[in-house]
Amino acid sequence: MVNKILPIILKVGLAILLLYALYHYGLLDLEVIYTLSFDSRTVMLMLTTLLLILFVVIIVSVRIWYLLSLIDFKLTLLEVTKVNLSSMCLGLTLPGMVGTDAIRATYFCLRERDRKIDVFTAMVVDRLAGIFALLTISSVAVIVDRVSGLGVVKEIYMLPILAIFLSTTFVFIFLASGLFQSSRLFSSIYNILPNFVQLIASALRTYIASPKGVLVCLGLSMMSQAATITSFVVVGMILKDNLPTLAHYVINPMALCFNAIPLTPGGIGFTESAFAFLYSTAGSDNGAVISLLGRLNQSLVYVLVGVPALFFLDWTVLKKVEDESRANLE
Repeated sequence: MVNKILPIILKVGLAILLLYALYHYGLLDLEVIYTLSFDSRTVMLMLTTLLLILFVVIIVSVRIWYLLSLIDFKLTLLEVTKVNLSSMCLGLTLPGMVGTDAIRATYFCLRERDRKIDVFTAMVVDRLAGIFALLTISSVAVIVDRVSGLGVVKEIYMLPILAIFLSTTFVFIFLASGLFQSSRLFSSIYNILPNFVQLIASALRTYIASPKGVLVCLGLSMMSQAATITSFVVVGMILKDNLPTLAHYVINPMALCFNAIPLTPGGIGFTESAFAFLYSTAGSDNGAVISLLGRLNQSLVYVLVGVPALFFLDWTVLKKVEDESRANLE
């Protein structure tokens, strides 16, 4: 029991410590929030952020359903949406975005217990698509800034972002091309991998080798991530932050990637630290506040749509597994 509770205590403690450090060193200036005037402009912008987040929730549900349908997983879009909404709500108490994925995967595995590898692979592809979309958006923003001559993006961001994007794109193209299998070196490495790793790699190639599937998944990911970043841009407008809009689309994707690192519940404190550092290098002191307010808006939407979804979820799936386990014991 202690072994289960201790990691949670440590992660909550780390989140509190990080937030306190940000506040202590003036990187989390809550006074900015207190000075907000809740006029019609502020209310409209707040409603805009909530609608953007709701749009993201819907698009992510469609993306997960589409990925599962590509491998003939018999689930309706409505059921996948209920699972996704529930996982986003419950995931607020778990470490990073990994906790949300774990909830989804657990439910889907309970639906079809002999397809755990397929479910795990679909969740991995979903996460990779989201991260690749962030890299794509950031790279496009860098190129637009350079081509247009606006000069709002710092030189320090350009080379690393483009290098990561190009190298990641090369890896995906290499896997999709089939050279991985035909190459003697890589095939020999593949053959010595554990069986479950080979199964996952094989399933990944199935997704990547489908041009239509890749394009649809990437398109949905681009839509969801662009809406997420825009919600933070709107929060910056509420706070009257001085960071140029284009710079948000370069910096926010990098900061959002830190939310996937499972160090604190919901990435609290850790993500705010990333926002604070990256925004400060771009000339803004409101990074941590924008992150905190933006993520509080996300949490509000997740609770509002997630709690009702929990009541409409098919809990007979869990009862079925429990009955099967009891029968096996008898």
